[in-house]
Amino acid sequence: LFIQIMGEAWELKPMGEEESFDEEKLITFTEEKKWVKWLQWAIAAAVIIGAHIYLGFSIAYSFQGAIFPVVLFSLIYFYLACWLINRFILQPLYSKHEEAFDNFGHSVLRVFSWSLCCAIPVLPTVIAVIVLGGFFGWVIWDASENEARLRSFGGILMYILLCVLMSANPHRIKWRPVIGGVVQQFVIGLIVLKWDDGRNALSWVSDQVVTFLDYTTVGTAFTYGFVSDPPNICGFGSIFLYTSLQIIIYFGAIVSVLYYLGVIEAILKVVGLLMQYSLGTTAAESLNAAACIFLGQTEAAILIEPALETMTSSEIHAVMTAGFACIAGSLFSAYISFGACPSYLLSASVMSAGASLGVAKLLYPEIQISSQKRIQDFKFKKMEESNILECISNGAVHSAKFVFEIGANLIVYLALLALLNSSHCLVGKSRRIR
Repeated sequence: LFIQIMGEAWELKPMGEEESFDEEKLITFTEEKKWVKWLQWAIAAAVIIGAHIYLGFSIAYSFQGAIFPVVLFSLIYFYLACWLINRFILQPLYSKHEEAFDNFGHSVLRVFSWSLCCAIPVLPTVIAVIVLGGFFGWVIWDASENEARLRSFGGILMYILLCVLMSANPHRIKWRPVIGGVVQQFVIGLIVLKWDDGRNALSWVSDQVVTFLDYTTVGTAFTYGFVSDPPNICGFGSIFLYTSLQIIIYFGAIVSVLYYLGVIEAILKVVGLLMQYSLGTTAAESLNAAACIFLGQTEAAILIEPALETMTSSEIHAVMTAGFACIAGSLFSAYISFGACPSYLLSASVMSAGASLGVAKLLYPEIQISSQKRIQDFKFKKMEESNILECISNGAVHSAKFVFEIGANLIVYLALLALLNSSHCLVGKSRRIR
């Protein structure tokens, strides 16, 4: 864009008093200049080559310090490979043999569908017995040396029983998300707690997310001055409204850009398919549960904002449950500064993602027809912005209202809790009860 403007400015004649700016001439001029496109391709090629040279020098200097660019380039190459395979291999084959591919796909879905398993009377029971038997058997064997560890089984069963008793529709409970959530929690616990490489990988990802969100402090320090980072004197502490809540504005702008570039849509499709086949949940609530591992309730809700308007009551409940079950990535550093163990915080947040969906479906089973049950049914709002800078500005302005809404609700509910607590104290004092 800069090259186009400079080229136009170089050859345009100065405007007289009666002359006006002709936008059509600028568009025609830009289209006719073929060298602009060639120059753009040359700049893009130079940037790509320079990035690879930088990656090579980074790996040669310190591989540990180059983990982030290695992961980033790996994801880019993986996406590029998938796009090339789909564009030049799968799409031509599908266009030539469309009917055969459709018949094969329907046959595979019928074989692996849950409804077919439920149509066979004994098969769901056999699958449940095998999965739960293997789960309980391994845990009992692993905890045989310390019987006190088996007490948690009683806690899990008690929580499930309480959720069934308090369920809005006990007779409509679907046990697939419940069993899938417990098993998924068990598997993630093995990866995080029993496998050092898995724990290190998740810890590294968490550190990167926290570092990414911490850049908000630069903007808040410039805007609010010492209010966002007060001196450690006279009992001064950080103001919640001007510190943690400001991350919402920063993250909202980033999410707006990701929507504009189509990244959010791609993530929704992948995560939605994985969670849908493992737990039987919809795409939006599954993505929200996965996002809550590192982001938190408010930021994850911004991530699926286009789907909130068409969500069912059960899906809204699942979104709220996942938000309360996990720890916001922006608060990791705060909890760690209080002395909490980072690995325990991360493990609890990751393990609670899938289990929160199971608990949500116990308390509020789905009784409505979801408009986004399948990935194909998930609808995105069409972006009206014309460029990335406009996306950043609109995303920041749109997210700013959430900060004041959250602050207003915090003031009201904390005041009401204090009023309720004071009322109880007055009742106790009148009865001479402490």
